[in-house]
Formats: sequence, structure tokens, C-alpha cells
Amino acid sequence: GGYCAGSNAFAAPCPGGSYSNAVGLTSADGCLPCVAGSACLAGSVAPTVCASGSVAPELGAAACQQCEAGSYQASCGATACANCTIGSWCAEGSSAPTPCGSGNFSTQPNLRSADECLRCSEGSWCSAGKAIPCGLGTYNDQMGADDQSACTYCPPNSFTDGESKTSLAECICDAGYFSQWSNGSLACDTCPVGANCSAGSAL
Repeated sequence: GGYCAGSNAFAAPCPGGSYSNAVGLTSADGCLPCVAGSACLAGSVAPTVCASGSVAPELGAAACQQCEAGSYQASCGATACANCTIGSWCAEGSSAPTPCGSGNFSTQPNLRSADECLRCSEGSWCSAGKAIPCGLGTYNDQMGADDQSACTYCPPNSFTDGESKTSLAECICDAGYFSQWSNGSLACDTCPVGANCSAGSAL
């Protein structure tokens, strides 16, 4: 961890960013540069591997650098941080992405804080940072849903023409039935004798 030059009474430590695992060095030139992915304090006898969440990109680092917010590193001894994944956020020094919280999601990588996650929109529910559309025959008119049960089934004998529907008004009565609204509720009733009820008919 040091060297002895001239008639010094004590060994001088190898400078920060270098180390020595040998005896008898006579100058700092004999100290070895710290390897990438590790750091060496002054007087080090061996490199210290960077912990997860930190890196040393080049030779000769005296200290490991924490990953910037929006990035992370799960491994020890790394030389570069990885982009924070979609659906998650990464604070400074993160060793793993943190999923957006309940009822939230993201569509972009490199989020730096939970505040950058988006509120789950109508027509979907959100889990583990991902937005999942309400399926065929269902709708959701509320933001921030975090469970599939938020997707409400259309009334019997009705359907939707796609996913991610946001209101009861997007439920369509089947052919042979007609829509009847009462106090904000929809019912699909059997078509009267002699009437022609195509899908979505109203009488």
C-alpha cells in the first residue's frame, strides 16, 4: 500500500486511485492503477469493488460514482449504469428500478422519481407500473384504478367494439335487443315482435 523513497522514516501511501500489493517499492511509479469497476483510497493494498448502485468507468478511480437518478446498476464491479426501465423510477444510487406505485404507470424510461409516474387513465387499470386495458365487454370511468375489478361489465346482452372503454354509453346492445336508459342505467331488452333491432338499436 505504499513506497519508500530516499531515507524516509515511514512509507508514503500510494496515491488515491492506485494500490500496491508488493513490498519494497521505491516510488509512486510502482503503484498500480485501480482497475475499472473498483476504487482505491490512498494506501490501498487491493482494489475495492464498487457496490451495486455505483460504478467506476475508467482506470484509476479513487472513489466509485453513484448512478445518477434515472439509472441503476444491479451488479457489483460495474463500469456503467443502465437506463431505468419503463414502468419504474430510479433515485440516485439505485441498485434496482422501483415500480411506479399502485394505480400509476409510465411509458418512458429514465424516470428520476415517483412523481414522474402517470396516474392510471380511464379505460385501464395499472399494476407494477404498466397500464392494462379493460377487456372487451367492460369499461372503467375512473382514474387511478389498480385492480382488474375496476373494469365493469356491460349489461347482459351487450358488448363493446374494442378495449379500453371509458363509459357505460360505449356498451352496445346485441342484435335482437334494444337499448333502454333509466336513471343513468342501461338495459338491453328483447326486441318487440315485428320490430327489426340491429346491434345498437334504440326504441
